[in-house]
Amino acid sequence: MKVFIWLLNCLSVFSVHANQDWIGHYSFYESADPEHIQAWDYSLTVNKGGGDNLISHLEVNGHMTAISLDGKITTDGNQATFTFLRYTGVNLSRDLHSGDKLFVLERKGNALLTHWEMLQPVLQSNENSGVYFRIKDGM
Repeated sequence: MKVFIWLLNCLSVFSVHANQDWIGHYSFYESADPEHIQAWDYSLTVNKGGGDNLISHLEVNGHMTAISLDGKITTDGNQATFTFLRYTGVNLSRDLHSGDKLFVLERKGNALLTHWEMLQPVLQSNENSGVYFRIKDGM
């Protein structure tokens, strides 16, 4: 029984450290033209919430676009799933509902893949899963 309890404690410590690996600032930039007149900047912040939970804040700003929202994050191995909680600040669109899965970030080797769900990039050329968000810095 003591071995089982010890093993559970080890797993929970590993889980906390794995969650903390996601904390930081991420960015993604897309542009429809070489002059960057039609461009969009995605700024994502991942912070520690209560307990072992992670929370996120995402802002998307650019050509005819203003989105600001908070979300929660669930992790499973090398994946972090971002779920919509609420809009914050100014929003030109209110198409999301609490609980909507926005996207999944997946660590694959040295790459950080984005798998889009309810939140989609503006450009169709970026709709497939791929490397979009890049870590700016850890916190």
